[in-house]
Amino acid sequence: MRAYLDVGDHDGLRKPTETFASQLQQAGADYELHIFAGRHTDAYWRAHLADYLHFYTAGW
Repeated sequence: MRAYLDVGDHDGLRKPTETFASQLQQAGADYELHIFAGRHTDAYWRAHLADYLHFYTAGW
């Protein structure tokens, strides 16, 4: 399993996301964490949708 994590640098979920990434690292999981400018908004989601799709479809 691979996981793509991203969070805005001003997102209220930044700390929990970073904690989860740390737990994935400790477990030896295959993951990527990206911290982009922004907050937890629809505009943020739209701006990074292509990133998610590229990551999850790369092996197809």
